[in-house]
Amino acid sequence: MSPPRRTLQRIVLFRFHTDFSTCSNHVDILRIFNPDMPMYGLFGGAERDFPQAKQLPLEHVWRIPLDDPHWKWVNGDLCVRWWYQAIGQHLTFDMLHLVDWDLILLESLETHFASVRDGIAMTGITPMEQVYDTWIWVAPLRGRYEWLKLKAYVERVYGYTHTPLAGFFCGASFSREFLARYARVEVPGWCNDEVRVPLFAQAFGLPVHDTQLGNELFTASDETISPKTVYAQYCLGMRSFHPVRERLQLSEMTRVKRFRHVPNQKASDPMANRPSQSSPQHPLHLCGMKPTLSRGVNALRGCVPHTWPRPP
Repeated sequence: MSPPRRTLQRIVLFRFHTDFSTCSNHVDILRIFNPDMPMYGLFGGAERDFPQAKQLPLEHVWRIPLDDPHWKWVNGDLCVRWWYQAIGQHLTFDMLHLVDWDLILLESLETHFASVRDGIAMTGITPMEQVYDTWIWVAPLRGRYEWLKLKAYVERVYGYTHTPLAGFFCGASFSREFLARYARVEVPGWCNDEVRVPLFAQAFGLPVHDTQLGNELFTASDETISPKTVYAQYCLGMRSFHPVRERLQLSEMTRVKRFRHVPNQKASDPMANRPSQSSPQHPLHLCGMKPTLSRGVNALRGCVPHTWPRPP
């Protein structure tokens, strides 16, 4: 019998830039499911708002020392790298989970990411060739020139020979090993975070995992998800929602969490999106509405979105 695996030390890096009341509420939601996990802040807003940002219920909040919203949106990986150089390298952790302010995860991170113990994880990991002519960051009209420069650089410096991958950066996870190496080496600014992170992980010889967060209500769209939809779909087993830009009722989340009928069902499980037809403990009445999945958006699992949120 093999020995039990060591429990990893996991931490949260909460990325936000505005709407502090909603952000504070979403941190409280995270703590319902992760009461003992250390949580730190990565603030990308204006310097004048930093005193207010530091009031969020987090162990520490670090401000990205740059006032270019578009740069910070495109280069989330470089912001995390900057935070690691300034703060993270002095902390004790094995895995870092990046949680954006409008990402709702209604499950223990320890449980959901139990299989992610090394390398990096992003959502909807896809071979680059499948989106090569349609994904803005590598397509001919926007990113092809930068992609070819970046790929040539990694081939020259690291002898890169892998099949390039792409994914959705929201909800990404990083091992300490990846962050430590990423912080030490030169990282060109070509393309964006969703191109660079899997590319450098492969170049370092580290695994690239899928977060398994993708579902009908986890998208890169600006079509926001209402609290009522979150409550209803959580009853049915869905655990990840993006974007949610309103406050959630803590009492409602605690109540639904207590009475859910599918306690460990992953959002990627096809049955997670379907109401139970036979369970005598079906708790939909607790949600106060009939759940629906008629939003008509594509699941991220198995594909990379071709539309992107506006910069903050």
